[in-house]
Amino acid sequence: QPYFKEMPRLAVYELGVHYLDVFRYLFGDPSTVYARLLKISEEIAGEDVQIITVGYGDRPLTGIINHSWASVPIPDQDKVDNMTPLDIAHPLEIDGTKGTLSLRADRTLHLLTDDQHQTWDFPITTRPLAGVATQQHFVDHLHDQEFETSGQDYIKTMALVYASYTSSEQNRVVDVKELI
Repeated sequence: QPYFKEMPRLAVYELGVHYLDVFRYLFGDPSTVYARLLKISEEIAGEDVQIITVGYGDRPLTGIINHSWASVPIPDQDKVDNMTPLDIAHPLEIDGTKGTLSLRADRTLHLLTDDQHQTWDFPITTRPLAGVATQQHFVDHLHDQEFETSGQDYIKTMALVYASYTSSEQNRVVDVKELI
């Protein structure tokens, strides 16, 4: 997107927010954030590298976002041959005690356990159709119900975004309660 070049805050606003939202959806609200945000490219104003670690208090759970728009893509991992510019890959991996769930650039989801490896393929239309379904959900509930993702709920995700920027700027772990 051309306007990305001028955004003073980029990677966390444009991509990190989605990972943080996924963490909240799957595991609940993190209590702490530690982030290192870097600007590598001279072509853009904002950060293009993000390493964000979220903690869950006493729970033995940590979420890590490690993403760089400044890196050279790794073939077959970050980009596959039939991708369009709008189909940028952002792999996601969740490691647990019973297995690993891995969403890969080739639009496959893998569940690996000690006993099995299951794979699901998603067509190239998955991402655009997900956007349409989300917009339709909002239209369908404009007058009668609360949206699946409420404004109050989104404030919690945005607190994680701002905690990431605060953490990076002050080089410290941020307690999310400071920002809510």
